[in-house]
Amino acid sequence: MDRRIWIGTCTDETAPGGIYVCGLNEDTGRLHISGVQRECSNPGFLARNRDKGFLCAVNEGAGRNWISVYRDSKDGLLRLVDEKEIPGKGPCHISMNRDGTRIYYANYESGDIGMLYLNGEGRFLPDTCRIVHQGRSVGERQNRPHPHEVHLLWEPEMLLVPDLGTDEIVLYDLSGGMPRKLWEVKVHPGDGPRHLARHPGGRWLYLVCELENMVYAFQWTKEKKLLQMQRLSLLGDSKTGEYIAGEIAVTSDGRWLVTSTRAWGSRKQEEGYLSLFPITPEGTLEAPRLFPSGGCHPRMFSITENDNYILTANQYTGNLVSFRLDKKLGAVKMCDAVPIPGAACVLCGEKE
Repeated sequence: MDRRIWIGTCTDETAPGGIYVCGLNEDTGRLHISGVQRECSNPGFLARNRDKGFLCAVNEGAGRNWISVYRDSKDGLLRLVDEKEIPGKGPCHISMNRDGTRIYYANYESGDIGMLYLNGEGRFLPDTCRIVHQGRSVGERQNRPHPHEVHLLWEPEMLLVPDLGTDEIVLYDLSGGMPRKLWEVKVHPGDGPRHLARHPGGRWLYLVCELENMVYAFQWTKEKKLLQMQRLSLLGDSKTGEYIAGEIAVTSDGRWLVTSTRAWGSRKQEEGYLSLFPITPEGTLEAPRLFPSGGCHPRMFSITENDNYILTANQYTGNLVSFRLDKKLGAVKMCDAVPIPGAACVLCGEKE
């Protein structure tokens, strides 16, 4: 039985782009491309609301940035519902709330986050909200704010924003409708926060930092605070040279944390890595186990909901790679790869 997969791409005039729709054979790990929504230009990141059947993309173009909303269908085609321009520069992440009425976005270059409203049909309403971050940190890429993710927490409904430029995680309360800043948590100067993952038990949060390839383990307290428990390297002591972190996720059983790391600088065309961290009963991480990512620049990956496969989007190689995950041994085995130019974001759907 196949599982549907959606892949967003970072493309330009020289390469065909769009949202790719793929199938993953759950028995063999084989991949096949079933369609492409070519009209969706440069969709660098995707988000999905399963209950509503909405798939939204953040699009970056010459002189304008916008968010587009599509409705999924049983035949695998994506049909455009609506689109809306957003202010700012460098959109890098979006998320959609549980009832499909709000979309949040982060602008890396202009240092702001925003919120848009949808009606029940997936069409944009006129109201908007925009919040500009302030501050800087010590690195060359940290002379101004660079929010990198809008990470939703469902219960209670809150928004966590890792900011690479200011070396902090900012928490917003969403209970009143409009985001209200509660606090920020600083990390080690120069680390560059990128993305978060929450443990399925709800007690711990994990942060991957792009610039120094570090991962943090935090305790999430009843008072809605983050208490740092651990800071350790994504690559251990086995790899030297310049790398930058990509994605982070936790398996549904809470036993494994997975991260991706990309070679950078003069070596940025080299293959990247997946790191598997065993999670202890106390929520801390043991030393990572490293595996090649099957391509260059693994910007993002997703884990299927049954934890059987890791799907990795290698942007510079331009391919989507499937790995079988062995949770008992803490290992991955490459199964298949399909060419997708500029593959940057991958979402896993349900079995068909």
